[in-house]
Amino acid sequence: RLAQSLPPCSPDQATALLQLKRSFTVNTASATAFRSWRAGTDCCHWAGVRCDDDDNDAAASGSTGRRATSLDLGGRGLQSGGLDAAVFSLTSLGYLNLGGNDFNASRLPAVGFERLTELTHLNISPPSFTGQIPAGIGRLTNLVSLDLSTLFYVINQEDDRADIMAPSFPNWGFWKVDFLRLVANLDNLRELYLGFVYMSNGGEGWCNALVNSTPKDQVLSLPFCKISGPICQSLFSLPYLCC
Repeated sequence: RLAQSLPPCSPDQATALLQLKRSFTVNTASATAFRSWRAGTDCCHWAGVRCDDDDNDAAASGSTGRRATSLDLGGRGLQSGGLDAAVFSLTSLGYLNLGGNDFNASRLPAVGFERLTELTHLNISPPSFTGQIPAGIGRLTNLVSLDLSTLFYVINQEDDRADIMAPSFPNWGFWKVDFLRLVANLDNLRELYLGFVYMSNGGEGWCNALVNSTPKDQVLSLPFCKISGPICQSLFSLPYLCC
């Protein structure tokens, strides 16, 4: 059917999105990012928002309109004192990108991510968060891609040395991450990016956890994660791992 014949977004979806908008500092970046986010308009047409294209799905969920399935605010340069819990009301999201924004070294909410059970893609890289990765992220069993990396730069010097530049630990980035707990239920994962995420599991434990829990993994990025020792032989048993 033509897009014009589809119902508008559900009021509860618009309410949650507008609450999320209000959580960001009012400046040029937010004015640009949220120019189309106006109360009383169809949130399915707002910049960065996509909704399901079948109103039968909405009816099945008891909703009076369509639900947001994708929210892409990546790279907008937005500023906030922390991630607003309103995002956890968008329970039909399959794609969530909050990367490239400034959350002022706040901690991610300890609860809430476990409600986003439809998520297949989650990106909050580079994180301007600190502390622990919420346990709820490890319960998102439909995740295909997870990116929690911290931004860093490699600067080549004239004497062939390379300097690594990254936000100062522990002010930025996740630290003492229990890798075994994080990946234990992510058996659909195909891409994992954890650059500069300081992991608490050493030895071969993290390798075995990855092999046993994420057998479909194709992309693995773990630069500067405080992992010591040689590359585990068990990694070579991942049949789809390419880089």
